[in-house]
Amino acid sequence: MKLRAFYRFSIFLTSILCFLTSAAASPRILTGTEAGAAWRIDVPENWNGRLIVFFRGNSPRAERFDDQPYVQGGRAIMLQRGFALAQSGYARADWNIADAHRDTEWVRRHFVAKIGKPTHTFAIGQSMGGLAVAHALEQKGTAYSGGLSLAGTLGGGDALFQQAFVNLAAFDFYFPGTVGTIVPVPPAQALDAAAVRALDAAVAAKPEAAAKLAALMAVPIEAIGEQTAINRDLVRRLQQLSGGNAVGNANWLYSGSGDDAGLNAGVRRYAADAKAYEFLRRNYAPSGRLEKPLLALQTIHDPIVSAAATNSYATAVQRAGRDAQFVQQYVPGEQHLGFNAVQIVAAIEALQGWVERGERPTSGMQPSASPAAADAAPAHELVELPSAALAETRRIAVCTPPAYATNAARFPVRYVPDGGLAEHFPRVAAEADAMRAALSAAAPASLG
Repeated sequence: MKLRAFYRFSIFLTSILCFLTSAAASPRILTGTEAGAAWRIDVPENWNGRLIVFFRGNSPRAERFDDQPYVQGGRAIMLQRGFALAQSGYARADWNIADAHRDTEWVRRHFVAKIGKPTHTFAIGQSMGGLAVAHALEQKGTAYSGGLSLAGTLGGGDALFQQAFVNLAAFDFYFPGTVGTIVPVPPAQALDAAAVRALDAAVAAKPEAAAKLAALMAVPIEAIGEQTAINRDLVRRLQQLSGGNAVGNANWLYSGSGDDAGLNAGVRRYAADAKAYEFLRRNYAPSGRLEKPLLALQTIHDPIVSAAATNSYATAVQRAGRDAQFVQQYVPGEQHLGFNAVQIVAAIEALQGWVERGERPTSGMQPSASPAAADAAPAHELVELPSAALAETRRIAVCTPPAYATNAARFPVRYVPDGGLAEHFPRVAAEADAMRAALSAAAPASLG
């Protein structure tokens, strides 16, 4: 997982849906600020009566909105298809479900007052925003028809931050003196490339310890440094928000390292501060009492939101007797928010079919996420270029839109590192081709 991706929780599909889209008729765009929270509303000319309310993820910075039309990314797709969009930047940055719900509810009501009541309102959120979606759907008399959680922290903040803390303490056990003080984490502790390099160097110096920690964290060895830097930053930000150490490992049983007895006996133990934990309890302990359908989409190995934490929400839903309202699907992947365009659009369509036609999605692997679907590349050509620097011939795969050779228009280019036919090229090319086809089919007459 890249650091830049971690800090882009607030970007709705834009960084993971990268493809060319032709501009539709200009939407009506409203922006403003309410009680310190920036907001934006987009209404396409071919509005189909449906509204997507987006809940952004956890970000250390407040989000602001301009009034320029979206020309690419997930927002552009849904506007092209006739959906309206409403979103809040939240008055307070960082982890705060209570404010996220209040600020987003204001912009939803504002949409109704200014534009009109939608036929269906869908809540869609990613990471922390996925938990905010669950919170909204658990409210009595919720205004939402259904919701989609993308890599949502459905286990609640306590599960998210505790996992970060216990892994941070384990790193300190295996590599003492490297990560620094963790209670408290120094306020000025940086999350940057230099910090990751220092952690990577420590990991490389002790391969046996690195193997044990990688097994415990369920990440590749080469990802330990970056993931630990992210964990340390999560813990630091929570300590500042809550006024203390809100999570600990005093009663945590470590399992999966291959040396669990040694780890449990030697790791330093920290108790959580009850007053600080109260901040997490308020923001937010999910009940599972869903009033409307919720579809959750996860990658198999998410280093931020563990499968165990997500499964805990499925258990809460079952205990609340709301099994019929929850479906969890997964796609292959090792990253937080590691979805591609095809997978996200398929999830939105599945939610719409569930809400509007009663077609409940099946749990398990998302149908569009089969390996064959991911690897099938559209028509392309191979170009060979001699490389003097590498002393070899490089083969480059190129995929262009239909009628590209006879089209006088200029097109943006997406360059894909590690883009060989056995690497990322087939998936990325298939995403772009599928989204081009989807936009071509999204004529106003078909939007209903």
